[in-house]
Amino acid sequence: MKWLVMKKIALLFFFIPVLLLSQEDNRIRFGLYGGIGINAHTADFKKLPGCPSCSPGYSDGSGLGFNFGFVSDYKIFNNVFVSGKFLYQDMSAKLIRTEKTSIIAEGNIQEGEFEHSLDATLKSFSFEPALKINVFKDLYLNLGLNVAFLLKNNFSQLEKLTKPTNYGTFLNPDGSDSFSRERNKLSGEIKDANPILFSPMASLSVLLPLDDKGRLFFEPEASFYYGLSNFVDNELVEKWKCNTLSLAVSLKYSPIKSLSKQEVNFEKFEIDTIKIEKDVIATSFIIGKEKFEFDLEENDQEIIKIRKTIRTDTMFVKKNYNISGNLIVVGVDKDGKETSNPQFIVEEFISNRLDPLLNYIFFDDNSFQIPDRYKKLDQTITKDFKIDSLYKETTLEIYYNLLNIIGKRMNDYPESKISLIGSNSDMNLEKGNLNLSEKRAFAVKQYLTSTWNIAADRIKIEKRNLPTKASIPKEDLYKMQENRRVEIVSDNYKILEPVFIQKVDRIANPPIVRFKIAVQSELPIKNWELMAYQEKDKENAFKIFGNSELKNYIDWELSSIQKFTPKFEDLLKTELKIEDEKSNIKIISATDTKIDIKSISEKRMEIQSDYEIEKFSLILFDFDKSSIEGANRKIIDFISKRIKADSEVEIIGYTDNIGDDEYNKKLSEKRAEETKKALGLKSASTKGVGEEMLLFSNDLPEGRFYNRTINIIVKTSIKK
Repeated sequence: MKWLVMKKIALLFFFIPVLLLSQEDNRIRFGLYGGIGINAHTADFKKLPGCPSCSPGYSDGSGLGFNFGFVSDYKIFNNVFVSGKFLYQDMSAKLIRTEKTSIIAEGNIQEGEFEHSLDATLKSFSFEPALKINVFKDLYLNLGLNVAFLLKNNFSQLEKLTKPTNYGTFLNPDGSDSFSRERNKLSGEIKDANPILFSPMASLSVLLPLDDKGRLFFEPEASFYYGLSNFVDNELVEKWKCNTLSLAVSLKYSPIKSLSKQEVNFEKFEIDTIKIEKDVIATSFIIGKEKFEFDLEENDQEIIKIRKTIRTDTMFVKKNYNISGNLIVVGVDKDGKETSNPQFIVEEFISNRLDPLLNYIFFDDNSFQIPDRYKKLDQTITKDFKIDSLYKETTLEIYYNLLNIIGKRMNDYPESKISLIGSNSDMNLEKGNLNLSEKRAFAVKQYLTSTWNIAADRIKIEKRNLPTKASIPKEDLYKMQENRRVEIVSDNYKILEPVFIQKVDRIANPPIVRFKIAVQSELPIKNWELMAYQEKDKENAFKIFGNSELKNYIDWELSSIQKFTPKFEDLLKTELKIEDEKSNIKIISATDTKIDIKSISEKRMEIQSDYEIEKFSLILFDFDKSSIEGANRKIIDFISKRIKADSEVEIIGYTDNIGDDEYNKKLSEKRAEETKKALGLKSASTKGVGEEMLLFSNDLPEGRFYNRTINIIVKTSIKK
């Protein structure tokens, strides 16, 4: 029966590798296994069945045995394999027990010692299924069960005297001398030996590749077998098991599955692009003529047929024209002397300002909608509107609050009334269009009644074609702009009187920042913008722009518009943005300029002299006129009362940019002289700057009106 089982296992042992070799699959690894086992026997018996022995009982033993065979792995999951081993194993060991006894020495009975030994030869053929888990990189944990079929189960038994070492003999059972140092010497096959033994197994192994194709592997392994089964199935042998520590190596082969090569068609493009700079609005392409090449590549799995398309395209891109230059900031004192690397000191003074109100609302061509540049409030916040809150604004920005100022004052003076006189340019679509003139006046009335709750019967509407004081010639574009308006008049001077605001003003030394400009451009300049600002107050940056060639320098009188006058001890940053006619842009920056602030509180703590400075403006000089009339007479009377004997008075005349430069300069000087005469002053300084220093942009009609002005600066010492 045993040999029949052995035969079947041997056939299986032969058949499996043949089956594996007949197909190629990279999920399978198989190979040869060999190693040495350290056998540790545990026992509890005195003798084997049918074998006399005087042993008091065996408890342990040890031995070495070689094992070898066939091993295979089959992948079932990504990191999990089913493993099987078919092994020839040697579980042999020698069991020894030492016992005290009596011996005959020189005719006398003495105490001696003898050794019981059982030399077991246990060899098997085993099948070992296991689960193989890849726990880390190349490290595997193996858990399985070893099923061993005993092939050989022989023993050799002997009892011999070991002490004393060179003399003494055993006694016979009758007490006579046996004349021998050995007894119970027997050998043979172990009776009632178990044919099948079971041992759970756990091991760690490392799988090391031997080639770069993943076919050959070397795998060292350390295994522990825990014996569950007794070697002998007999009541005389209560326990006899074997635990084994095995150190082994495997040489494995993985037959990589050979696939039939697949044919793959692949397209490859080699497209070059030539860039050509040209005067174009947008980037454009010309697709080149295509030519084709064919190539063949091959790897282990594929035959790749490559169709290569070769083409050269032409791309026309916008030509970038060069713009270069530099920007230098210098200071200019009151005598016109330049200072390099300037440090500007901005000094605070108590300052009062008077800004007359231009009593016109201008409209766009053929429109009766109030333009967005005029400030319009929501009805819910009109109660919070304060005229003094405009002290930081420019004269033009105060003017854009004209309707709110009138609404506020009409509520302050409830008996006052106004008239709204609508007019048109009497040109083109507006020619003779009295209906448009009336709608313009009604739009202004509608705002005052709905937003400021002014009673409708306090507002009278009139309509005309050209205004009473029309700008002429009416065919001129600028004059047409000025004639498209609503004029506001009142029976109460308080409604349209100049805005008088008391505040703190700033005077700079040097008084003028000069931006010296040198620009080289391959193309004509389309527009430019100069901006100077402090990081802490960037929303109030000084800006000036144009749409023609740049001058060699641009002057900024730091105190001319207080909103833009630097307010912090911080660096002044300057940038010049230039755009040419092809929309190429260049930004040039200047070196940052240091600004120091000398506040009123600091000056008084240092007991320095201080001044009260007042600024007044006269507007509504008629075009090309210098005479002081109408509302300007009341302003002259107001200013006269505020000038003291020790006051320093400076009068500066301005014009718009219409007409000849030299003529405008003379006109501005004449306006300054007429103002000095009207004030009755002898020592006041006067000058006219004409259109060299425009206070406001001339692109809008209100800017031109406010440029036809005089600024009067009165500086009076404050006594401590």
